[in-house]
Amino acid sequence: STAPVQLAPGQEQSLTQTITALAIGARTDPRQAQALSLLREGKTQEAVALLLAVAETGEANIAVEKKRTAEAYRQAASIAGLRDPKQARALYAKAAGLDPDDIDGMRLHGEFERDAGNLPEADRAFRQVIAIGQAGRDDDALIWANFGMGDVLMARGDVVAAQAAFIRGGAIAERPAKGDPGNAGWQRDLSVFFNKIGDVLVAQGKGDEAMKAYRDSLVIAERLAKGDPGNARLQRDLSISLNKIGDVLVAQGKGKGKGDEAMKAYRDSLAIRERLTKDDPGNARWQRDVAVSFNKIGDVLRAQGKGDEAMKAYRDSSAIFERLAKDDPGNAGWQRDVAVSVMGIALVQRGSGKTAEALTQLRRGREIMVGLVALDPNNAGWWGDLALFDRLIAVMEK
Repeated sequence: STAPVQLAPGQEQSLTQTITALAIGARTDPRQAQALSLLREGKTQEAVALLLAVAETGEANIAVEKKRTAEAYRQAASIAGLRDPKQARALYAKAAGLDPDDIDGMRLHGEFERDAGNLPEADRAFRQVIAIGQAGRDDDALIWANFGMGDVLMARGDVVAAQAAFIRGGAIAERPAKGDPGNAGWQRDLSVFFNKIGDVLVAQGKGDEAMKAYRDSLVIAERLAKGDPGNARLQRDLSISLNKIGDVLVAQGKGKGKGDEAMKAYRDSLAIRERLTKDDPGNARWQRDVAVSFNKIGDVLRAQGKGDEAMKAYRDSSAIFERLAKDDPGNAGWQRDVAVSVMGIALVQRGSGKTAEALTQLRRGREIMVGLVALDPNNAGWWGDLALFDRLIAVMEK
């Protein structure tokens, strides 16, 4: 005779509950009725196999439902991204959690997290895209994931690795761009690549080479923007290229009289950004772009000794940054924007002899940067900002 089955402690209660559940389920589900019948006949292996099949079907259904839900989140995020980066970021994050193998959704998740200063999550997302992307099928996603990865590495101070990432993305972009010069999408990728390389060259102290890269980008950006004046993204690209050229001119301008050239580039950029904001006043990204331009113009005015005009530009910038940061406190990049505008105001105050007011501003900016560094200790840019606040405070306290 067969020896009785020895049940582990607690298993008897579990088995009783299972049989009860099967009996209830058998009223409406023929598969559970069949499993219960097999169990009564002592055919335990067949009962297990049947219930496993039921479970696997359910698992497959859950996977399909997750993908459907993720797609709905991505669709909502795409629309939210037109004017509300905070909502879009949250929705792309939900979609990425449900469907991490959707390459475009994961790339966009990475981009929104990068823009919000969440480098660890952006890093994870971009690496996922690069890991699962296939050349020839996912080229666009691979280009932008490599560009994004480079941005993360730049922020962390690893310029060499950033350059390698940008070059990987650029190599993918160059082939179709050269093969199809009339394709605006590929040309745009190439223009962005030149800007990324320019960023690396600036970090390496190679201003003249950076200027060449930025001008190469500008040539393409101008052509694309002129060819499609109603395309807000292409207009914004042009404004970015103009700002980058202005930045190099400012860096080269000490003693060389390039401030006026930089100011023209910045004002041309601002004109584009103000037009975009006028067309879509609820767009938070456009508002931030305008604030960035005000801040850059303030820097040039301050360097030219025009303190009152610089202060107005900084305060206009600060008002926008403060509002955006209040609306999205989880956006670390926008918190840093507030610190930047605070520094500009403080430097003008210091120049006009208002040291106490300047110190109050700088201490507030420092407090913001301390919080951001604690949030992501690997962000070299934030450490650099904090060090600059410390130096300025030390000088003013003497």
